[in-house]
Amino acid sequence: MSPSENATTFRLISLVIIAVLGLQLFAVIARPGKWTWPFTDYPMYSHSRHDGDRVVARHFVVGTTVDGEEVAITPKDLGVVLWVYERWAGALMAAAQKTDAAASANDQAAQSSQLPRFTRHEWPLRRWLKSTALFQLFKSKPDPDLAAMLTEHFQTASGHRLVRLRVEDTPVIVTRAGQAAAPPRSVEVELPLSGSD
Repeated sequence: MSPSENATTFRLISLVIIAVLGLQLFAVIARPGKWTWPFTDYPMYSHSRHDGDRVVARHFVVGTTVDGEEVAITPKDLGVVLWVYERWAGALMAAAQKTDAAASANDQAAQSSQLPRFTRHEWPLRRWLKSTALFQLFKSKPDPDLAAMLTEHFQTASGHRLVRLRVEDTPVIVTRAGQAAAPPRSVEVELPLSGSD
């Protein structure tokens, strides 16, 4: 290779490295979402746990059929891996909480009007990055409705018609001496969910 070809190759490689580092810096500052992989803000270390925090280790889902029979639903029954099952259980719990929140919306509105409002400070650089076309291109896309989709998939695959689901968690409490068992929480979800027939 001639010296001019070496210089061109060096510049090209340098530009690629600068572009990759720039995109990673953009992902860390703007936090556009998980759809920018491999340029992510690496959130696995962004949440700390404190003494007394309740941490859910695992969820279990039990369905009640039209006949009143209870059926334990496992990841194998859904045909998914454990982390998708956990996301499904989380989506079911969120659906139950959304129903509860809608029922008590008037009470919360009355209380929130009396409380002072706190806003999260956002740095000007981050605000500007969020307004760029690059952020709009990479911002998080909504997840599919996992709760309805996987519930319908289970009913179709197993032949069971469910009227409700019960989601139970197995939590632990973080203490300075290590983890300790915590009482489980159980949530009932009435079917059909929105997005399913």
